[in-house]
Amino acid sequence: MECWQVCGSFKIRGLMNRLASLDATQRKKGLVAASCGNQGISLAYLGKLFGIPITIFLPKEADPSKIAKIQDHGAQTVLTADSIFDAGNQARDYARQNDRIIIHHDHTDVIAGHGTTGLEILEDLPDVEVIVVPIGAGGLCSGIGSAAKAISPSCSIIGVEPAAAPGAFRSLQEGVCCEGIPTKPSLADGLLGGPSPTTFSLLQRLVDQVVVVEEEEILSAMRTLLEAEQLLVEGSGAVGLAALLAGKIRVTDKNVVLVITGRNIGPQQWRNLMSPNNSERENPVH
Repeated sequence: MECWQVCGSFKIRGLMNRLASLDATQRKKGLVAASCGNQGISLAYLGKLFGIPITIFLPKEADPSKIAKIQDHGAQTVLTADSIFDAGNQARDYARQNDRIIIHHDHTDVIAGHGTTGLEILEDLPDVEVIVVPIGAGGLCSGIGSAAKAISPSCSIIGVEPAAAPGAFRSLQEGVCCEGIPTKPSLADGLLGGPSPTTFSLLQRLVDQVVVVEEEEILSAMRTLLEAEQLLVEGSGAVGLAALLAGKIRVTDKNVVLVITGRNIGPQQWRNLMSPNNSERENPVH
């Protein structure tokens, strides 16, 4: 239930661990990151908490409600990129030109921080057989896979991502890193980035399978979580259930954990998506 984390997503785990490794001089320079939204919210929160200047680069199509949360925490936002891949390049250029510290999802400290999710899963359910993890850039899946397989090598790690951004799926299928893959709009906007060379190499060793889900399947999972469990979950957090409901993962008679990664979705978008008429629309993203 990472949707109940501080700032509404798992991102706080890895970012807190990364900040803990920085000394006072590095923090004082200020931190820069690229984000589809959730990483930006958590980093902005930590910046406000510790008095660190934060600049977040986001795609122009980023969720307005997530942008507002970043700004509410006092961080500077820059919305000039066409994709999260472009936002990452802009963030790195800005950090280099302004002597800032870049915070990236594939840093080992970030991945290790996210891996605490896997440690807690194995602590709560030692006989878990399958962990289903939303996958975009791959930091969370790499961290959980590293922790879980170190404790229980037979545990399967299954990544799930939207068909609108099949970066991890294609990378593992083709054996090459598809980091800058073109993407389409998706309810799972937090999963629109592909793996980096670092996370790709980890995913190759740690992930047993990656499946993709369609927008209608994501929407159905979001509705199911609301109706069956009274959980308001953003699209990125619902992709694991979407894959199960669509029969894309075969886990009959196994102990399965779904990682519900986040809850950050704007109220107006939520109302529109949950409208009974939405199921009849051709593209639930809009």
